[in-house]
Amino acid sequence: MIIETSNEDILADYFTGRYIAYIDYVSSVDEPIGDKKRFILYVMSKLDLFVDTFTSEQLAMYVDKYRTHQPFTHYYSKDVPKSTIVSLTKKLNQLVRNIPRPDTSVGKHTVV
Repeated sequence: MIIETSNEDILADYFTGRYIAYIDYVSSVDEPIGDKKRFILYVMSKLDLFVDTFTSEQLAMYVDKYRTHQPFTHYYSKDVPKSTIVSLTKKLNQLVRNIPRPDTSVGKHTVV
């Protein structure tokens, strides 16, 4: 099972709704809580607390940015000024950077 753990992948999966879709799916098939589900729930709990402070314009911008892959310069406007985008992005990246990643070395053998 592959868990994407780069900062960019985590933010893209979060803002495009992939994490919610995955949680909905595994809940509907009664899948036990595994490493992937535990990781996604943890990421969502951390990001939800911060994203809940966004205005509707800010949230819409991030959702669109990660769906369309537009550069942030595309979104600079009076509704979401450059300074706000830079500040929010910096905080998001710091939050994601501090999220512990799952151990993906399980099953790998070390040659001694």
